[in-house]
Amino acid sequence: MGGLLAHFGLGDAANVDLIRIEWPSGNVQDVANAWPDRLLTLTEQTFITPARPSAGLNGSVTLSRTTVSGATYQWRFNGVDLASETARILVLTNIVADQEGRYSVVVSNATTLVTNYAYLHVDTNFTVITEGRIVTDRESSWGCNWIDYDDDGNVDLFVCNGAEATGLERNALYHNEVLPDGSHVFTRTTTNEVGPIVGDLGKGYAAAWGDYDNDGWLDMFLGSGFPGTNTLYHNERNGKFSLVTQGPVVKDRFSDAEAAAWGDYDGDGLLDLVVSDYPSLCRVYRNQGNGVFERVAPGGLGDLGNNTQSALTPAWADYDNDSHLDLFFSSYNATNRLFHNKPSHAT
Repeated sequence: MGGLLAHFGLGDAANVDLIRIEWPSGNVQDVANAWPDRLLTLTEQTFITPARPSAGLNGSVTLSRTTVSGATYQWRFNGVDLASETARILVLTNIVADQEGRYSVVVSNATTLVTNYAYLHVDTNFTVITEGRIVTDRESSWGCNWIDYDDDGNVDLFVCNGAEATGLERNALYHNEVLPDGSHVFTRTTTNEVGPIVGDLGKGYAAAWGDYDNDGWLDMFLGSGFPGTNTLYHNERNGKFSLVTQGPVVKDRFSDAEAAAWGDYDGDGLLDLVVSDYPSLCRVYRNQGNGVFERVAPGGLGDLGNNTQSALTPAWADYDNDSHLDLFFSSYNATNRLFHNKPSHAT
């Protein structure tokens, strides 16, 4: 990290009683009785080792304070004394998540009273979930997205099915429900509940969610892993989706729509859409508002429009912080491509 230069005044005080620095590591350093009108250079001092302790659940860690002649020690956790922990070394075993926090040791002798700190990070473990349709349904699932489709504050799960199945399959939308005891259960929704988004038969490959009409609700584009057309579903804001049937987004034929991504590349406040078409070229659809999309003609976006290389997965990001979204494409058995977006849109 670079240095931090801090300036402060004393008013009518003659000196500074205490300067306290809280370092990013969690260590806290106190400087007492500092006199004014000088530059005070401070370097983080490590009195507890390891300086950045961490441990896994059920693991152990040993915190050791450097020796001070004739001193007594008192360890604390989040400012509270730990009973009987008065040695220079603190050993924690069978660690649980609640033991993450700031540990300190108060060191005192005839001439010194100082407190040193270290922050313990506890690495949690993952437990596999084995019950519920979200993990017991067995289909040809190719892609998935976490989204809050009904805006209830709980993320739901959409799964694309059928991309490599011998027959057509239906996609799955699992609604996240909170039980009275605070636990969560996922319920697979039906066509009656959410509409054709889970009723249409197809070969779903990759879904891209975005609020393309700025009504505050997520809509969904679904690319097909089979020659034909793709699908766009509009969120009706009542828990259901309707099928969009007009426009080039759903009328254009693709060989294999591997992936898609929403992004406002022209900065007009409306999400545009880029769709890959392996092994053909990507296609960009400009959002004109009111649910209308226009396919950008080849050559219309500089080098992006003139790209002749096939692409698999697109990703939008403003990598140079110029307020214009740039576009990266991963490729199969070829070099990847990065397109920088200038005010004229893309090069």
